[in-house]
Amino acid sequence: MLIENPLDKIDDFLIEKFERQAHKFQRLTGKDCFWLAELFLYIAAGLMISTNFYSAEVSPQPHLALLCGMSFILFLSAYLSLLVTKRQFEVNPKFKNQERLNKWSRIIRKLYVTMILLNGIIISGDLQCSPYTVYVFSFCLYGVFYYLLACTPLPPGTSMLKKVLNKIREAFTLSPTALPDPIPS
Repeated sequence: MLIENPLDKIDDFLIEKFERQAHKFQRLTGKDCFWLAELFLYIAAGLMISTNFYSAEVSPQPHLALLCGMSFILFLSAYLSLLVTKRQFEVNPKFKNQERLNKWSRIIRKLYVTMILLNGIIISGDLQCSPYTVYVFSFCLYGVFYYLLACTPLPPGTSMLKKVLNKIREAFTLSPTALPDPIPS
């Protein structure tokens, strides 16, 4: 009898939670899980790069150039995987997301969960806003990115927000029958 890895169970649990929230967001706004993933990717990359520049100004250290380069490579590889996955869904909307089952994607997500848990334990006693804390937070955002990337979006449809805006627009438009008849001369 095979014993399932506890990180696999955590991974599956987190994917289902993220997918449920992404579906709620898509029904509300019309933006799918890939849009959300891209948003988290930009925020994480911005935090990481701005922290690199801030740290370089405060105390110039040679390892920061390496860290900045690694941040750029991390962003680039994440962005390319986002583009590939989005393209697969554009070509075939009924495509089942392979990021969920892909061996390497699963390993990356497990590494992020492990890093988040270990770093959360390490910094839990010291919650000052240091570059290290910002790095941990941006790694958490990269983890969220990879989980949103593993979600399967709903088919396109009209969002609840758009329906509400259409009803408001209809309520405030004048119908042609509401105009008074001209006075006969």
